[in-house]
Amino acid sequence: MDSRKYQTRKQSKAAIFLMALLLFSMLPIMAPAVSADGARDAAISVTMIPNSLEINPGESGEYTIRVRNTGSNPVTVTISSSEDGTQECGQYSSQASQISGQIDAGTYEETTMNVSLTQTAEGSCDTTVTVSANEQVTPPDVPGAPAQETSTVTTTAGDGSGSAVFGVDLKMSSPSKTWGGESVVEYSLEVENTGQTNETITLTTSEASGPGCSNAASISVTLSESSVSIDANESEFVTVSVEVPEGQAADKYCWDVDGVVSNDPSQGTSDIQEFDLTVPELHECSMTLSKNSITVAPGAEGTFSVTFTNDGNVDWTISVGKAGSKASWVSVDGATSGLLEYENGAGTRTFDLKVNPDDSVEAGSESVVAIQGKEGSSVKCTKDLRIILGQSHDASLSLVSSFLPNIQPGDNGTTTLTVTNQGNGADTFKISPSSQPQGWSVQLSKTSITLGSKHGNERSGDIEVKVNVPSDALADEQVDIVLSVLSNNGGIVFAEITLSVTVAANHGMDVDASNTDQTGRSDTEVRFPISIENRGNVEDTFRCAVMSQTATPNWATSFEDVDGYKFTEINIAPRTTTVVYLVVSIDGEEELDSTRLTVRVTNKDDTNSQDLDEDGIPDNQRELTMLAIQSDRNYQMDARLDDGGLDGRSGMITLAPEGTKEYGLWVKNTGDRKDYAVFEINGLEGLATRTLRMNGVVVEDPIQIPIGFGIWNLSRGEFALDQSGVPVTESSKNGVESRMLELDLMIGHEARPFEQYFLLTIIVNPNAETGDGGVLEIVVTSESNSANRSGRVTVSLDIQIIYDLTFMAESIETEYTVSFSEKTEFEIELHNTGNIRSEVRVFASENLRGWSVSLDNEYECNREGVELVCWIDVGASVLVEVIVRPPVDAEMEDTFKFTLSSEPVETGVVDRQNLEFTIQSKHDSGLFGGVLGNSTTTWIASGLVFSILVAFLMRKKP
Repeated sequence: MDSRKYQTRKQSKAAIFLMALLLFSMLPIMAPAVSADGARDAAISVTMIPNSLEINPGESGEYTIRVRNTGSNPVTVTISSSEDGTQECGQYSSQASQISGQIDAGTYEETTMNVSLTQTAEGSCDTTVTVSANEQVTPPDVPGAPAQETSTVTTTAGDGSGSAVFGVDLKMSSPSKTWGGESVVEYSLEVENTGQTNETITLTTSEASGPGCSNAASISVTLSESSVSIDANESEFVTVSVEVPEGQAADKYCWDVDGVVSNDPSQGTSDIQEFDLTVPELHECSMTLSKNSITVAPGAEGTFSVTFTNDGNVDWTISVGKAGSKASWVSVDGATSGLLEYENGAGTRTFDLKVNPDDSVEAGSESVVAIQGKEGSSVKCTKDLRIILGQSHDASLSLVSSFLPNIQPGDNGTTTLTVTNQGNGADTFKISPSSQPQGWSVQLSKTSITLGSKHGNERSGDIEVKVNVPSDALADEQVDIVLSVLSNNGGIVFAEITLSVTVAANHGMDVDASNTDQTGRSDTEVRFPISIENRGNVEDTFRCAVMSQTATPNWATSFEDVDGYKFTEINIAPRTTTVVYLVVSIDGEEELDSTRLTVRVTNKDDTNSQDLDEDGIPDNQRELTMLAIQSDRNYQMDARLDDGGLDGRSGMITLAPEGTKEYGLWVKNTGDRKDYAVFEINGLEGLATRTLRMNGVVVEDPIQIPIGFGIWNLSRGEFALDQSGVPVTESSKNGVESRMLELDLMIGHEARPFEQYFLLTIIVNPNAETGDGGVLEIVVTSESNSANRSGRVTVSLDIQIIYDLTFMAESIETEYTVSFSEKTEFEIELHNTGNIRSEVRVFASENLRGWSVSLDNEYECNREGVELVCWIDVGASVLVEVIVRPPVDAEMEDTFKFTLSSEPVETGVVDRQNLEFTIQSKHDSGLFGGVLGNSTTTWIASGLVFSILVAFLMRKKP
């Protein structure tokens, strides 16, 4: 077989297979088309527009018939109409117009149907429209089955009337309205003449009382025309105006408009149109502010109130709102919402509000906050509140350096203080440092500074601070200086910052020995007092050492402090002096054996080992030479105090600040021969000054005290002196008695062991405080033997203010009996038995029943109203004159009691002293033992004198 033929046959078979496959796949698509061609029917829909009408009797109405072709081919239609077979429908008739031509598939055509009512028609009637459709096809197509559809409309007889001659129809396009708050609501009434001749139609309104309609007596209804003349088949429009009063209650109100054809002889042609107005609930308000603008400073509070008036027609709940960039400044003081009652349009509600602004804007700026009346989230009324911001006053401080270390005594340190205005307006500030320790001072480059607002660029300024350190400042002292910024007129402190200053350490020393020669018995010890002064400004450690001595073998030595503790090194506070003792054991073998000792005191903390003074000793050291002598002689002193207790060695005093006490101090030489007394006074440093005097001269050096007996002046309480002012003494009692004979001092004098008198004065510092106290110790030793410290006395001081006032009433009469007309006068002494000069108030109790008490003093006191105010020194007194006056024209006996009181102004009733007096008033002792009063007695006496004079004249007549 030819291969080409074979290939052609093979391709033909493939083509036939593909064609068959294609035809088979199209069968589901083609099958419906074939089915449609076999059973094609007409299809339509019918719609009536409208589906109901209201037609007045005797009139006609028109419906639109819409026929839509819902089939696939054009159709022609036939239309017919018929009424139901009811009695009412007997008065109804209809006539439908036909649609000419075809209605294409998918389109619609319209025609009309008229429904006519007889003059007597009433009720309603259903009219059914029937539409039959036939397909119009092109051969060879075969028409399908015809279609028929129906639609029913309902026609209702209106309340108008009509006839062949007269007819009227009233219509409103919007017979129902809702009030929107306007004062007048208008309705458009169409008046149509449905008759066949010109008509005059009279229009009236009346309130309707249908269901849901409320009494409309408060609402006025008017017509723009009460009568209209209308040609046949013409209309006129009349405006019906409903005037709604303000605050009309929410409800529905109904009216009727009656239209009557007045020229109808039968008077039977008319129509009625109902209309209504619904007044909804109105939640409206107006408002007033008690203040439309307010000025408030930041941090302060302003107040105002808002009053809402109900402009609606019902009670409703109102809340206070606020709006604006500074709305957060305003808050309601109390509840933020409440019921706003209607109260016939007079209801109000008031809320109190507060304004608390911050200083986020410049002083003097104005911010507007809208105060709102709200219902929920809806704003019903609003009013603007203008807030004028006052000025805030505040400031802050910063230091470039808050710590100035190691300033040399007598020098100064500086730093810069930055002041920043934290207020919202320009301001002037005062800068003040705290009080400094004595000798310190602070200098400011300026004490006040003017700065701009914190919102501007000129809000900060610098002040230079210089701290001057005194030359005696201590190195262990840190002084904290508080710098404060205040308002320019003082008062308020806005900010504080602390500047700390420390002092550089300096070293210095001095050493002194008051007694360099000491004498002691064999196998005893002598004590050399050494005063070590730390002249530096920091605590230092001092080492004491015996460098050499002349005795061989060396006598035993040691160093002790004032408490007897042995040491080689001792710490001494800056600017203080400490007394230590070189203790030497008397280890000689014969009378007047001695050793000379070289003592070296070294400041271990001072590294300056130079010898700038060229004394051969480093400048951080001092050297002393002491002589200890062996001798069996006794060197000793004793001391006692006046008012020093049973043993004369301890005194106790209570003083106020600035109080003073003097003690007599007696010193007796209890040794073997004349000697010098050395005084050590310790204690009460910083609390009181202590001064020791002899014969009015301050004691600073050792004082020679004779031994033996002296001549005691019994009347003056002192020892007799010779012409040179030296006490007269002898070693024995017999010896001094012989001198008494020589000096003719036997009378009023006696021999006593001699004691030297000294006056010790203690004055409390003014800055001492109640509760402070301490012990003063005085040790009197022999200049030759300071180891014997038996001459010791102490004074305990308690600082306390004692107010004590006493009426010196021992000789004062506190009960008086006087006549009605007699006043009582007496003086009373008020004594200050406390320990401080006191300002005292003196007064009497209240006057009663006409009695009066007055006080007087001519010199020491001032009068303040009915009181006396007096200054009384410690131990002094004032005299107060008391005058008691009885009631004027008193006729009955009476007892008057009153209290005289005194109290310190400082403490008042706490330290008040009272003294009670009683005054008893009696009748005057007139004629006849008081049976008649003074006035009656005077009249009787006058009458007797007159009678005697008349009798005398009558006797002389002839």
